[in-house]
This record gives sequence, structure tokens and C-alpha cells, in this order.
Amino acid sequence: MKMTLLLLVLLVLCGCSSNKVIDRTENGVLINSREKTDGGVSLIFASIDGKKLHPGPWTAPIEATFPVPPGWRDIGVRAVFTPEKTTAQKIGFQPPFHYVLESNTELLAEAGKSYMLKAKRSGSLATFWIESESGDIESDIKTGPVKKVTIIPVFY
Repeated sequence: MKMTLLLLVLLVLCGCSSNKVIDRTENGVLINSREKTDGGVSLIFASIDGKKLHPGPWTAPIEATFPVPPGWRDIGVRAVFTPEKTTAQKIGFQPPFHYVLESNTELLAEAGKSYMLKAKRSGSLATFWIESESGDIESDIKTGPVKKVTIIPVFY
């Protein structure tokens, strides 16, 4: 009985794994990430052709990967810029805030390629683009406004 219960729990946990193997012969791959520039920036693919992307229950959004079918795709992106903390924020007198860019761009996805979002912020504007794993720019370079938001910390 205990062995059966253990096997059942293991099967359920394995089935909940979110970063499933993606068949690169049929799809490209969108890879979320985090860069350690200034306070850091979380680079997240939010949607493909209007369909929201959700990481699995055991995966942090910045560690998620998603298959993208070949062809022209409308890609929703989110870049969350975390500024260096002030002394007042470090000791808890001010809530932490972030600058968030949400926008869309087009990508001509190809099977077998991996794509990463890149972004830079300057004041109230951010510039973003999509690069392939070889460093080639695969989308238009776009600029959009960022919103200053207070974010409640989430612990994974």
C-alpha cells in the first residue's frame, strides 16, 4: 500500500513538471530569463498570437520555456526592471518598486531555433527586441513606456 501511494505521488509530480522536452524539429523555443544588470531585469514571454503563456506550477516564470510554432507570430512580452534598492528600501521604510514594460512584437519563428528577450531601460522608456541563441536580432527593435509599480515580493 505504501509503495503504491509513493508511486502515485511520483507520477503526479512528474506529470506536473512544466519544462517539458520541446521537439525542436517541429518548433522553436522561447526562453524566459533574468539578467543581472543594475538591480536586474526579468525578461518574460507573455503570449503567442494572443494566447497567454503559463509556466507550470513548479516553475518560476523566469525559468520557463515555451514551444513556438514556425511562421510569423505575434509575441507578447513583459520586462520587469528592478532598480538598485535605496537605503530606505533596504531597511523597510519604502516599499520596493519596479518598472514594467508590456508590449508586443512580431517574430518569424523557425523550427530548431531558441529565442530570448532582451531589453534596456532609460528613464521612463525601455527598448526591447528578440534575439536568437546565436545573438542575431530576430524582431524589430521597439521602444515603449514603462510603468512604475509596487510589487509585493513572491518567494519561490
